[in-house]
Amino acid sequence: MNKRWIVWAVVVFGCWPGLAPAQGVRFGLKAGGNYSTLYFKDVTRPDRRLGFWAAGFARLPFAANSLFSVQPELAYSAKGAQTTYQGQTNRSRFHYLELPVLVHLQAKGLFVEAGPQLSYLLGTRFETAVGTETGRSGYRQLLVGAVAGVGYQVPMGLSLTLRYANDLTRLARQGPRHTLYQLQLGYLFAPREAD
Repeated sequence: MNKRWIVWAVVVFGCWPGLAPAQGVRFGLKAGGNYSTLYFKDVTRPDRRLGFWAAGFARLPFAANSLFSVQPELAYSAKGAQTTYQGQTNRSRFHYLELPVLVHLQAKGLFVEAGPQLSYLLGTRFETAVGTETGRSGYRQLLVGAVAGVGYQVPMGLSLTLRYANDLTRLARQGPRHTLYQLQLGYLFAPREAD
């Protein structure tokens, strides 16, 4: 598992060795919410559940004044679902450290972005009528997914993004997959001045 993270980091940060702050690399922060559920094949989906999402990111342009850039992010994401049966509500919560790597296309303020995502399971919490359980046993610790979004950024750096994310890997061998919508408020810091 550690080898996978190392390979992923090399791919993300090793493909653009010539980039430097003078060439337009910018950093930012985002926060928002997930509206998530679990997808079971041929089974009615549980109700969606709100969760917190926050990230730091870098925007690495392909060239000066390019419309295209690469945007790696490091995020915390709370996903989950809930079901109600005979008056009893069962809730699941999954906590992840995520690494999306997106291709970002921006024309004036409007932008679209898409790319793969790795999710590392930090912990789980299940609340039922008989009690609460926590732990990671029985679940895949590393998931692969895909992300796509659209948004708008004003010149001062504030942005609003709507995303859809879907895991391609199941939580367990015969288990469900996460699927969610995200609404994010972000801020892109001004580029550093060249010395």
